[in-house]
Amino acid sequence: MTVFNLLTFPNVCRACLQSVHPDQTIPVDTYRPLLEATVATFLQDISFEMPADLLPFIPDAVCIACLEVMEFFSKYRRKIKHLHEFLSALVRVKLGDEQPLRELFESRTEHLDVLFRDLDLCNITGAGVEDLLDEYDQYAIASMDTAAATQEAEEPMEEQYLIYCSEEESEATQSEPDEWSHRSKGLKIELDTGTAQNDSEVQKLTALADSGTGKQQKAPDSQADKSSSLLRKQFHCEQCPYKTIFTVAYTIHTKKHEQNEGRHGFVCNNPYCLQLFDTAQELKLHKKANPHKQYECEICGAELKHRISLEVHLERHVGITHFQCTYCTSSFHTKTEMQNHIAAIHISEDRAECEQCGAVFTSNKLLKQHIESHNTARNYQCVECKRSFKTQHQLNRHFKVHSDVRYQCEHCEVSYTRRDKLRMHVEKAHKIQTYFVCDICLRSFDNDEALQQHLQRHKFPNNLECGTCLLVSLTEESFAKHTCITYQENYICCGHDFKHHTVYNKHMMRHGIKVNARVKPNARGVLVGQERASKTTEEARSCAFVLPDQPENET
Repeated sequence: MTVFNLLTFPNVCRACLQSVHPDQTIPVDTYRPLLEATVATFLQDISFEMPADLLPFIPDAVCIACLEVMEFFSKYRRKIKHLHEFLSALVRVKLGDEQPLRELFESRTEHLDVLFRDLDLCNITGAGVEDLLDEYDQYAIASMDTAAATQEAEEPMEEQYLIYCSEEESEATQSEPDEWSHRSKGLKIELDTGTAQNDSEVQKLTALADSGTGKQQKAPDSQADKSSSLLRKQFHCEQCPYKTIFTVAYTIHTKKHEQNEGRHGFVCNNPYCLQLFDTAQELKLHKKANPHKQYECEICGAELKHRISLEVHLERHVGITHFQCTYCTSSFHTKTEMQNHIAAIHISEDRAECEQCGAVFTSNKLLKQHIESHNTARNYQCVECKRSFKTQHQLNRHFKVHSDVRYQCEHCEVSYTRRDKLRMHVEKAHKIQTYFVCDICLRSFDNDEALQQHLQRHKFPNNLECGTCLLVSLTEESFAKHTCITYQENYICCGHDFKHHTVYNKHMMRHGIKVNARVKPNARGVLVGQERASKTTEEARSCAFVLPDQPENET
């Protein structure tokens, strides 16, 4: 009897060194999908590479039991990898960078779905990055003190700050090895990294600085999703690691650098702050105060929770959109807005029904907005005049009354807080056309060019898109059953004129009748504003107060 049970070695399982019947073994050069490699490669990944001269004497198979353990381990390792990718991106939101989380949701959708399901992290189906960001402030991490939490981690890298200095000062310190510098427009920026940075890290920083050309970098084209933000042109700052896909945000950031030219000190690394301080201690106190918990728009003063929200918000001010609807000329600032638009405007499938009135909507979000209209309580109060409203939408619309933004008429001194009011005024008062109306679906446009473009959609509809109402169906069956446009004389029901087809159609749902009604303009050549003005005049006359007949005096 031997001391060690190795009599059959190397005719054993490489993973457990047990003697197993050949029928119960798998050669190590076999590719296994769950391992995403051959068995030999996987074993090398989790251990080390065997020298070539030893391989002829190493067991060349594994038993089925060990293989199952390896496949389970491989699956668990991938799960942990995906989990830590998610953890890292989740924490970066706290530090003001939402982009990693958005990219993770975009590129690892299936992996995240499996992860959330396995760990029971998500309570609804189809939740996305916007849902997570909307409730991020409710998580415990949102209330943590960023400065205090990172103080210990920052200790070894005491002076890891951007330092603005003059050319003379930079030359005096040029011999120090642990500096990241980049020259631009006579300004030198250095990252004093202290003693904790090793040479390889400095090289990475230098490479990053050299690659930051400040010019737009375009990713390769993809047929899968050309509107994806991941494939948009990206801007890299020449003077710091900041990068973004948003033009306005990049412009504001670079102007912050320009304002610091010729000055020196320790700078806050928040891309929309870049405030200079005389000492590192002052900078630490600045960060400890957590002034960047919210992002403030420099144009209108609005405060937003996340950096990406601010960057999108800034684009709205100048009308820049990146996501084009595939069914019409509308374009949007975010992919979510585009998808909501397609679901609400173009797709005819009914997915969510109001339990109170039976109205149906193409998304739960639209249903939620509709349900608010049933509330009798006015819970949304204007901070300016204290008037209250039933829905957030009504409050937002009202709040424009208090806005400093006014739409000035080019033909007289009248101005309005709403653009549609100005357009109606121009047509009624100055007889100038501002509404270009489609005579098929009655949608209006700002100019004739946009109208003609729209009419081409009626003439050449896409697959499963109705040429009349332009609603899109998901199947042939739903296309045959969809509610198309019908024409009638007016929008009167229950003794009330609802004046607009959307209001009228929603009202009819209260009667359990689903319609897609339209009333064509009565006279060609009459402007929309003029026609509405004439209707208003007629209604005023019909509603004129008439004294009731007086009874005869009895004598």
